Amino acid sequence: MTSGSPAPGEPRQQALVDALLALTSSSDVPFDLELHAALVLQHAAFLVPGSALSMEMPDADGALETVAASSAAAAFFAAHAAHASGPSTAAYTSGDAVSVADLSAAASAWPQQRSPATDAGFHALYAAPMRQGLTIRGVLVFYRSDASPFTATDCTYAQALADTAAIALTTHQTLTHQKILVDQLQGAFHTRLIIEQAKGFLAGHLDTDSNTAFTILRNHARSHRVRLHHVAREVMRTRTWPPKEK
Repeated sequence: MTSGSPAPGEPRQQALVDALLALTSSSDVPFDLELHAALVLQHAAFLVPGSALSMEMPDADGALETVAASSAAAAFFAAHAAHASGPSTAAYTSGDAVSVADLSAAASAWPQQRSPATDAGFHALYAAPMRQGLTIRGVLVFYRSDASPFTATDCTYAQALADTAAIALTTHQTLTHQKILVDQLQGAFHTRLIIEQAKGFLAGHLDTDSNTAFTILRNHARSHRVRLHHVAREVMRTRTWPPKEK
């Protein structure tokens, strides 16, 4: 059995399920892109055996950068200047996978890849876009050092892993966004609650109505250049008007 091949009794289908579960499992631990990428590389060894791999994602300017690589050769090739105009960028911009059977072929559509591919020891390449609906999150690029082609099955599982990685990224970002939103809503609720409590206290303390009490609170906040909820919190802390200084 070659290194990285699925173990007996562990078909690729099960390996893909395992990858999906591992990559999308939620956790209270903050999302770690390096750990996520490491998991992708780990599962790629079972899903597309005999391959090296780089995971590339766009930087702030939209250019692809390597966030992880399974070998020094893959990292070297992915970092080469010619790589920026190669199959991985084509896959990222088009949303379609790009397969190159022989990177050194004279008739190759990617002549700029010949020299760095030879230096890295790679013969074939398969770039699978990381797709989440219509959004492309990055690219998984698979490399082979011999002439064994990427089979249709290899390509199917390579793309499945790439899409799983994209789904996982979206899932984690959605969970993070939801937590931020919940925290913001809870903060807004508590802010509103303390203001309402201060209005009620001030209305009773000054023998006036709620709307007038709110106006008094707001005018005090503006004149002292402090936030309204800070004034309300001090009113409820000191139970006096105007609120005492700390």
